[in-house]
Amino acid sequence: MTCLAPVSVDLDLVLADLGTGGRLVHLERIAARAARPAALARPLPPAVQGALGVDGFWCHQVEAVDLARAGRSVAVATGTASGKSLCFRAPIAETTTDPVHPGTALCLFPTKALARDQLQAFAELDLPGLVAAPFDGDCSPDERAWARRHATVLCTNPEMLHHGLLPHHRRWATFLMRLRYVVVDELHAFRGVFGSHVAHLLRRLRRLVAVHRSGLRTARTEPTLVACSATVGEPAALAAALWGSPVTAVTDDGSPRGERLVALWQPPLLDRERTTAPMVSPTGPPVATERAGTALVDEYDTGRSRTRWSSGPTRGSAHVETALLLAGMVEAGHRAIAFVRSRRGVELVAADTRRRLPDALAGTVRPYRGGYLPAERREIEAELHGSALRGVVTTNALELGVDIGGLDACVLDGFPGTIASFWQQAGRAGRERRQSLAVLVAGDDQLDQWLAAHPGELFARAPEPAVINPANPYVLHPHLRCAAFEAPLTHDDERWWPGLLDDGVRDLVAGGVLQVRRPTGRRRSPSAVVATPGYPADGVGLRSGSGREVRITAVDGTP
Repeated sequence: MTCLAPVSVDLDLVLADLGTGGRLVHLERIAARAARPAALARPLPPAVQGALGVDGFWCHQVEAVDLARAGRSVAVATGTASGKSLCFRAPIAETTTDPVHPGTALCLFPTKALARDQLQAFAELDLPGLVAAPFDGDCSPDERAWARRHATVLCTNPEMLHHGLLPHHRRWATFLMRLRYVVVDELHAFRGVFGSHVAHLLRRLRRLVAVHRSGLRTARTEPTLVACSATVGEPAALAAALWGSPVTAVTDDGSPRGERLVALWQPPLLDRERTTAPMVSPTGPPVATERAGTALVDEYDTGRSRTRWSSGPTRGSAHVETALLLAGMVEAGHRAIAFVRSRRGVELVAADTRRRLPDALAGTVRPYRGGYLPAERREIEAELHGSALRGVVTTNALELGVDIGGLDACVLDGFPGTIASFWQQAGRAGRERRQSLAVLVAGDDQLDQWLAAHPGELFARAPEPAVINPANPYVLHPHLRCAAFEAPLTHDDERWWPGLLDDGVRDLVAGGVLQVRRPTGRRRSPSAVVATPGYPADGVGLRSGSGREVRITAVDGTP
């Protein structure tokens, strides 16, 4: 694809040109910041330093790398594009290439796209001994077997750790015996029920590492956690709850940053008379928007319309304003990303953006969302990374730290729900120290309108802390069953589930899920083992509190 982009226009001028009719209700300027370099307590090997391609480190990177190399678990919570990945790439590169005691690393990412992105970064280091491999649902059986035999750095996600590695840990004995680092990237994504499940996954992983190292004489009995997050409150508390051991926070960001503009955008008020909606549906022609009493109909000709009710003045569609802004940024020579809440909204906004652009630029804007085939995702990611695309419309699938090249602007189609997510999405622009712009387009719900009326709250509030609850019995019990399948549970396992193990095992034994074996000559204490056939992991869904599926139907039985 040939990218025909005009010479870029200053972002302030673009805003002034597009923000007519009172659309621009607030503009916040966040000043540029200079870098604060520092030196490592112990220099890296020359080959590793050269492969990393950096002349030096910023102060937060130095603090994190020094802690990790000393065997102390760390949670790095600094701004987007602050070089957090280097905080785990440097110690991993050092340990995998150690000529005397080489180690391995397991990198856990919440999405396959992020795992593949970091996999490419590891491969580009081109160091002997550092063999990075993916382990996800897109891998063939042969690729998984190759990773098991050869990988020293495994890039995976929680589902594959749960289903593909832990139940079959004996096949991974060598990898686990040498495991030095566990990376949890995008820490803020591991919250709620999902985070509670991942907390038990990590406890099961640490337990199996101890099992496979039990006969070894080594000074390092536990792997070290390196967790990274751009925007989350109380990162050390979240990381410690996930890991099950104390974690040190690194939050003093020493990276440089260009000036950042943050704008709040209000769609214009609609006339009470019938007007033509400027947005185009990908499945039908443009449809008029009309105000009838207090009902507003602004859907597309897809065979189904919806009425939104409002007690006061009604504003235009946030989708329309998002497409207007994205098209304006692309036409002005900037690369931009737009975040939309739904998959359907992504397709609508992308179609309308392309319609607004000249033919030479229309092909440089594409949608990106869940549901695409792996080959389609890889193609779009490659075009983003290589600057072939000028604009992309996405759900939160690209909210996480996938390297998508230098972006100048970001448009948020509605407030994403939390301050943490807002800054995570806004931070996707300005990743190369240039001036950047983030625009929050207010939707029609009350929270969006309240923020538009009180913009100072958006900048004064700290990111929310993420909360998990590993003690939730609907999460705890299935994982104890999985742990008993992997290796019999004993009183020694209280170290992994303090205060939870005894009651959990008793409940599972009472339910016929586990059974207790009495001590024998070889076993000095009683142990709990599974009492049912099959793989327990198959019945545990990590994204909900129950692995069971339900079908919701109407009274007459129709879905």
